[in-house]
Amino acid sequence: MTSTTTEVNTDAIPDELKQRPQWFLWRYETRDGKPQKVPKQLDCLTNASSTDAKTWSTFQEVTATYTLECDRQSLGGIAYVFAVDDPFFGVDLDACRDPQTGNLTDWANKVVKLIDSYTEISPSGYGVKTVARGAMLPNTKHVWKPQEDKPIATFGTKNPKSPSTIASDSGA
Repeated sequence: MTSTTTEVNTDAIPDELKQRPQWFLWRYETRDGKPQKVPKQLDCLTNASSTDAKTWSTFQEVTATYTLECDRQSLGGIAYVFAVDDPFFGVDLDACRDPQTGNLTDWANKVVKLIDSYTEISPSGYGVKTVARGAMLPNTKHVWKPQEDKPIATFGTKNPKSPSTIASDSGA
């Protein structure tokens, strides 16, 4: 997997996420022989941390830097971090989407419909990521809970069959 210039559709990303200063840039770097999304601060060189809020930035700062300042070929995109005090959680569903047709597998379609919240297509094109407000069942696979300080890479490439907003309360 290599880094390519990808446009971020800032209009599609829900305002509730944009308002929180929990953003950073990311780029692909090879670690242990595998491409990993490595968080970067606004200088595009210094690593950010999903557990250190001092390394995070606002949505406006991150999108301006991604768009104008850095060598775009070296960056993969932007990411939102789920923080301890976050009212949101994320669900990352991998290997569930056909990038040619856009169709989800049956199991992924059930999860997306159950949560019924903002869902976007993963950078790879083979998965989806859903963001919702509320609590999830404990020990649910693929779920990013606020206490885990996990990032979600985002491009604003909304899944056309899902809502454009974050659900007030998930049905999960």
